[in-house]
Formats: sequence, C-alpha cells, structure tokens
Amino acid sequence: NDFAYVTNEEDSGVRIYDISGLPNHSLISYQNYMGELGQEFTKAHNLFIDSNGIAYIVGTNRGQDMILYDLKTDPWQPKEVGAFNNNYIHDIYVRDDTAYASAISDGVIQVLDVTNKEAIEIISSHKTGYSQTHNSWLSDDGNYLFTTDEIDGAPIEVFDVSDKFDPEKVETYQVRQFGDEMAHNVFFKDSFLFVSYYKTGLVVVDCSEPDVLVESSIFDTDKSSDGGGAGGAWGVYPYLNSGNILVSDINNGLYVLDYNP
Repeated sequence: NDFAYVTNEEDSGVRIYDISGLPNHSLISYQNYMGELGQEFTKAHNLFIDSNGIAYIVGTNRGQDMILYDLKTDPWQPKEVGAFNNNYIHDIYVRDDTAYASAISDGVIQVLDVTNKEAIEIISSHKTGYSQTHNSWLSDDGNYLFTTDEIDGAPIEVFDVSDKFDPEKVETYQVRQFGDEMAHNVFFKDSFLFVSYYKTGLVVVDCSEPDVLVESSIFDTDKSSDGGGAGGAWGVYPYLNSGNILVSDINNGLYVLDYNP
C-alpha cells in the first residue's frame, strides 16, 4: 500500500518509508525501526512481505532470529507477532501458511509451517547441490520450487514440492556446462525464470516444463567481466505491470529492459 520497507546489514534495523505522496511529491518521510522495547535488532539481510501483510525479517543480529511483524494494523509502528531462531535464515519465500527458508550456512532449503506465528515448525529440510542455499522462489501453481546456491559453478535447481514432506529434485540448469559462473537470485513469472546471474547478466529460462528447463534469453549488463565470483547483475525485478524488467548491476547501476518472450 503506502509504505516501503528496506533492510541493510550495517545498522538502523528496518527503514520504513511513507510513499503515499508519490508520484506527485518527491519528499518522502521515513524512520529507522529497530523493534519494540526489549526486542530490538539493528541489522538484517532481507525481508519478505506475504499477502497477509506479515513481514518476515531474516538474517538479523538479534541472535539469529527471523522476526515476524504485522504491517497491516500499524505499518509505521509494526508489532512483533513471532520469531524463529532454530538457525540462520538468509532469504525466505512465503505463500499462505508455508515458508521456504534458505539456510545458507546449513546448505538447506527448509519448508516451514508458519500457521502459528509464535510456534513455527519445520516440515522438512533438504540439501541443495552446492550447500550454499541462497534464495528460492515458488511456481504459480505451488508445485515447484527454484533455488540458487551462491557459489561458483552451482546450477539453478528445481524441486517438486507438491509433497512438502518429501520434495524431489527434478532438474538443474546452469548457464555454461562445467562453467564457474555464479547465480545470485532467481524469480518466477509466467512460466519463466528471471535470474540475476552476476557476471553473466540477466538470464531468462523457460520453465513451462519445470523438469526440462530451456534457456531463453541473456542480457549481459557488464561486458567487462565474466566467469566466477560476484559482480555485474545481482538484482532483478520482473513484476512491473509494464512488462519491463529492472536489473541492478553492481558496477553499472540500473538497467530498464523491454522484454518480449
């Protein structure tokens, strides 16, 4: 609605922006929110807001807590409604009452039951191929989960999660077989994967058949570098109503791409 939430790994907790004046007014009020008294944190890696207005703040320095806030009741002063501190979670995707947590230090995807926000339970836990589980995204039908490992040469992996208790790996994709290129984040939209593939750039993969991934398009945002390691395209956003794709490049800034699949 009228608020934006931003994490960082230095200080100040979550920054909350009131963006209700956009696009007519360029002055945006904000505050740094570090939690309720006695439950503060100052750093976080990322966050995910689900369709019920619950924010999942992951990679915090309050121990290793994932902290849950209700944004609907009071988006400016959100109330904590739960926490999970079983292990460090680097990134998370949530739909309905199920969360898919990327536990990068443990090298696993954890399927979590988040029905009871005060007592989150692990449904199942599964190793990804290179044990550096970085992020995941769910297909629209909820049957397939796509994962990245943030390490040189690791592929995109596809898990059939129709049985949450026993997911099965069904396919992998990497931009160059036996190469050392590193994928950062993967997102799903309209039967395509949009991958910020670091030095390779934006990579688009057709996953209309999730067990047979087919490369569709590549746009290299930093032609001065290639191969392994971080650099180049590390963020992609494919969900604009215009159909345009936003790519953030570490070295070269923002790209706005027109895409016709």
